[in-house]
Amino acid sequence: EDELSIMDNVPVSRGDMATLRDGEWLNDEVVNLFFKILERRAATTTGWPACYFMNSLFYPKLAESSTGYTYHNVKRWAKGRRVFDCAMVLVPVHCHGNHWTLAVVNLKLKRFEYYDSLRGPPGRVLLHLRQWLHDEAENKLRQTLDLSEWTDVVFKEGIPQQRNGVDCGVFMCKCADYIAQDGALDFEQDDISYMRRRMVLELLSRATLCEAPAALERPP
Repeated sequence: EDELSIMDNVPVSRGDMATLRDGEWLNDEVVNLFFKILERRAATTTGWPACYFMNSLFYPKLAESSTGYTYHNVKRWAKGRRVFDCAMVLVPVHCHGNHWTLAVVNLKLKRFEYYDSLRGPPGRVLLHLRQWLHDEAENKLRQTLDLSEWTDVVFKEGIPQQRNGVDCGVFMCKCADYIAQDGALDFEQDDISYMRRRMVLELLSRATLCEAPAALERPP
């Protein structure tokens, strides 16, 4: 297929881009390129929290292999101390193969956060990420991280909620976009069609077009 955009060996084809049409589920390639764009923005912008962005394959490799949770599968994903030099680690999670949610390891606030636009339960996601952070500290820092005071936060109120069965990927990507800017999650279902079109431009230009959540343009 025709390759429309690529960044850091993450390509998006014409077929991938078509998942940004209204009524379509976002696929992994679109999610991963968008997260690469967020990663580049975070590395070149001052004043926003330092963030580490995981690929959509991270969580399945960590927790959904035939052996269950397996740190060895991902121990080389983050090099050196980079995770622990960040305020947040953002993890896209593809639940049951048909729903996107976002998990955030918030090192600054010492908590594990879960954002689901359908407001469902996190299952074992936060438990697995807690174990991952513990294992990551032992592997990369050679120390035991005391997580006993860290909390789990599953957001039910005050976050955007989808009103259909197909827009979860856009909600998840844009939640990551806003959270990485310390922005309020002030968008809603009526914004999603516009956000899909905007994401097409962002993927093609390999840059986000919105400087800050407060600058969100409403569709005409």
